[in-house]
Amino acid sequence: MGNALTTGNNKVLVNNPVFNFQAITTPGQNLSPAFEKLCNHICTSAFHNSDEFDETKCHPGTRVSILSLLEQWALTKTLNSDDGITPIIWLHGVAGVGKTAIAKSFAERLQGLGMLAASFFFWRPDPGRSDDRNLVPTLAYQLARSIPPLRSFIEDAIADDPAIFSCASKVQVDTLILKPLRRLMDNSPNLDIYPLPKVLIIDGLDECGGLNRNRVKFQRRAFEIIHSLASHQSLFPFRILVLSRINHHIRILFETPAMRDMSRSILLEKGLAPISDIELYMDAQFKVIKASHPDKDSLSNVWPEKGITKRIAKCARHQFIIAATIMKFIADPDRQPKEQLTMVLEAIHSDLSGKTSSVFAPLYALYRQVIDSVIEESRNAAFEVLSYFFAHNTSSARHIGIRVPDVEVLLGLPPGGLLHCLRGFEAILNLEAPAEGIDGVYFLQFKHSTFVDFMFDRDHAGDCYIDINAAKEKYAIMDIAMFEQGEALSCDDQGFWFYSICNVLNHVPIDSAELATAVWCDKWAKFPKYEAGFLFLQRLGRQAGFHVALLLPTDSQVMDSFCEFLEEKVKPYQDHVLLFTLLLC
Repeated sequence: MGNALTTGNNKVLVNNPVFNFQAITTPGQNLSPAFEKLCNHICTSAFHNSDEFDETKCHPGTRVSILSLLEQWALTKTLNSDDGITPIIWLHGVAGVGKTAIAKSFAERLQGLGMLAASFFFWRPDPGRSDDRNLVPTLAYQLARSIPPLRSFIEDAIADDPAIFSCASKVQVDTLILKPLRRLMDNSPNLDIYPLPKVLIIDGLDECGGLNRNRVKFQRRAFEIIHSLASHQSLFPFRILVLSRINHHIRILFETPAMRDMSRSILLEKGLAPISDIELYMDAQFKVIKASHPDKDSLSNVWPEKGITKRIAKCARHQFIIAATIMKFIADPDRQPKEQLTMVLEAIHSDLSGKTSSVFAPLYALYRQVIDSVIEESRNAAFEVLSYFFAHNTSSARHIGIRVPDVEVLLGLPPGGLLHCLRGFEAILNLEAPAEGIDGVYFLQFKHSTFVDFMFDRDHAGDCYIDINAAKEKYAIMDIAMFEQGEALSCDDQGFWFYSICNVLNHVPIDSAELATAVWCDKWAKFPKYEAGFLFLQRLGRQAGFHVALLLPTDSQVMDSFCEFLEEKVKPYQDHVLLFTLLLC
């Protein structure tokens, strides 16, 4: 059944994405043909108060600082970029950090103050809400409702050009919004603009275009609409809040000189999503469970035990979606809350692996959505890059050093290809620029601690699953090939690939190390001939050193090679090469 809107005494029955309207009229009040035509091109599910958003808002008492900051920005009359009072605020953050909840709560607060002019909540899975062509008509419809004197001028514009909805978006924004506003001001020279609703909220800009291969083009088109509305401050002082995930091409749009002067960028990170907010939310949810769960009689007054909420909040890593997912899991009416909480704690203790990963199935669905939004060509290259990193750094997979030029050569990517293919994953990972003095080395850090676990979970990741053992074997052989090519290159090149090979060994189980010997033995004989190899042994680490030591006695050529190279250094230990290698490490 469609959502119902009212315009005076006119009821509008909406069934997205096709809209059917039934006018209920009284004498002197009719739904004009022009306004009806406008209604045929709007998306009501993109409104902040549509049914789909009933549960999507901030818990009372949380996000106080960011909501207060936004309210001050909306209500301040005079622009002042030094104080952060700009026409546009771009609020961005990782997937699941709570941007839409903030947008919904802010919209409700503004509506109560009479300051909400219009809103549009993009959403990738909904054809109506992901279509940028619905943006201008939907905003124009809401402006006609929130600023009643404006309605007749919008209707006149549609009556003058009934085909306006087939025109380019820049033409639509001028015809349906800017020109009607200009006519309103011309016809009402004494109109006080300040009390009029002037805040626009555009949520999920990165979801505009859905999964279409041209979605970047569509997002740019939506961005141009936002820019156009904000650029006419002398006509009407719009304040526009734009929310999106961290996205490379959207960031570029906001970093142009023109946008830097008229926008403020706010990264929704730890400072604006404190753990105390998450604890407050979870405490309230535990109270609801104890008061209304079918199995509430089995819960004691002291459940959950002291410290449990803080422990789970810490696991959530400032991300409300993780806390909300956990609480929904515990509150499942068909299961016992005690047992559900135990499963959550076991999942946290076991680093969210194995059978308990089902606790985070909804979060994994979010990762799947992020991955599906990446263009297939870039997605495949990104998986190759991630597989390589995981194979070499599984014990520290959340913060990985990347020597970009070398890895690009190994994976057959063009210069700049590695960074390009990972741009679509900016919602869930960071690529930090090279540190001073470290040429070409970037650091990869995952923003969601459970993303690595998702990629290693075949049941949830599906075709995104990374078989870490297969990846180790594949990339060890590739590393060896690169090492051999490095013989004619610098000591640094030899050292990098030797490091890569040993880094793989560092995470191979002992029983697997012996199995891998058949593949690597003929190559290992060459390694200790290089000074880079010897220097690396000194800082290899005991675990990797143990695997190297296990390999030595399995092949006489390898053993002889090590003994020859180390002869001057190990004469006292000639019969104890295994011990000496371990001591070196």
